[in-house]
Amino acid sequence: MVQCYKTLYTIHLQQQRIQTAAHQLGLEQTAKAMDGGVDLGERLALDYGLAVVTAELAWVDSTLNRVSQPTLSVEAVQGDFATPAV
Repeated sequence: MVQCYKTLYTIHLQQQRIQTAAHQLGLEQTAKAMDGGVDLGERLALDYGLAVVTAELAWVDSTLNRVSQPTLSVEAVQGDFATPAV
């Protein structure tokens, strides 16, 4: 059951990455087309949009990387929280 959710989540993230990358490309093309012919407010708004979409792509890539790694067993996770001997 967990594997099914993991697969669905991976598919969702892959679709999100495609859409976000397309949005980024559109913003970059708009920035090139508007270069020099916009006021400061428009340029700041466009730069902000590019920063947000770049951050989203980084998050999606990072999350896809984590989801694609094998799931740890309960024993392995519990071992990470073991109390050190004094």
